[in-house]
Amino acid sequence: MARDSVCRTTEWHLIAAIERLTHRRTRPLAPLPAPVFRWNHGKVMAEGGRGLARELSR
Repeated sequence: MARDSVCRTTEWHLIAAIERLTHRRTRPLAPLPAPVFRWNHGKVMAEGGRGLARELSR
């Protein structure tokens, strides 16, 4: 039981370290796709609003 717990803890620490490293490397690139993500979010939310309106009008 203790060994399993140590393995899981080690795994979580490794995953967290990889995520921090990846985040630091990709952070400078974040502004590049931001306009596309904003545009896509607007389209998805508009479609969701239309779908909700259709459902509520039934």
